[in-house]
Amino acid sequence: MKKKLWILGSCILLIFVSILGTWAAYTSRSFVKGVATTPKQGLGLSSDYLVVVAQSAIEDKYAVRKILLDEKSEDDATPYTFTFYIQNSSDGSVNEKSMQYTLTVAGLPANATIERDETDITVKATGQGATAPLMPAYTKTTHFYKVSIPKEEIKNVQEIVIKAIPDEDSDSSGNMLAAKFQPSVAGVVAGFSYSGVFIDATTSNKPSDFAAFNYEVMVFNATEPHQMVLTWNTRYVEIDPLFLDKIGVESGNSGTLEFQMDAEHNSYLIRFYRLDGKDTTSDWQSSWENLKNIITFTEKVQAENAMK
Repeated sequence: MKKKLWILGSCILLIFVSILGTWAAYTSRSFVKGVATTPKQGLGLSSDYLVVVAQSAIEDKYAVRKILLDEKSEDDATPYTFTFYIQNSSDGSVNEKSMQYTLTVAGLPANATIERDETDITVKATGQGATAPLMPAYTKTTHFYKVSIPKEEIKNVQEIVIKAIPDEDSDSSGNMLAAKFQPSVAGVVAGFSYSGVFIDATTSNKPSDFAAFNYEVMVFNATEPHQMVLTWNTRYVEIDPLFLDKIGVESGNSGTLEFQMDAEHNSYLIRFYRLDGKDTTSDWQSSWENLKNIITFTEKVQAENAMK
């Protein structure tokens, strides 16, 4: 009887020790899990103005950043400036890999400058690109940039395109940071402009990859109605009749369409369908630049002047 009790007691003791061991292992793993976090993967770069976009994307797809600047007094000769930053932290965690990138700038006026951490990088940034200092792994690093534009040149600035392209050793996602900056001065009214963009276009595809094309037409700073002209070659493409119905025009593939656009109606997305099927040997299907000769968008005044 005593032997049975001893065996039973030993079993209970072993079970108790086993439970304690399991609990100790669990709490130990939980503690480690709670403090050893791994930074999230991704591009590894972030910015207050530049946004993530594929390196193959065309500039028409870059985010537009409108920068409104306060008008300077007549006796203030200092340049207009705006700033932005690039860092290796996006959501509170830093990248687990060292990051390095090249900054490029296009559209900067002749006498304008760009600085990184108070060092002038204009020549390199507007040329082959300015390589930024290495951002160490697991260390939050921020690069501060300042763009300075002479007072007398600010009115002539249309768009400044800025890109931060990571090197392949830092990031192999094929993405980058980019944006189109449009600085303007409060009280100075920018002129009317317009644009027609094939929104499916990237540097890695071509029109022959699609059975239809999405074409976005836009007007900017339209303080009054403007008569716009859309043309397309009816031999190759047909306009979507739903768009014609939307703007109150009788359906038809006439090849020419006039319609008004203003501040309220400043953008339309129009689909064009291919008529001759996919033919990769056709010149007009070989590049998006060639397709611009098939579908055009302009203001009526300029269209009439071009015909004279």
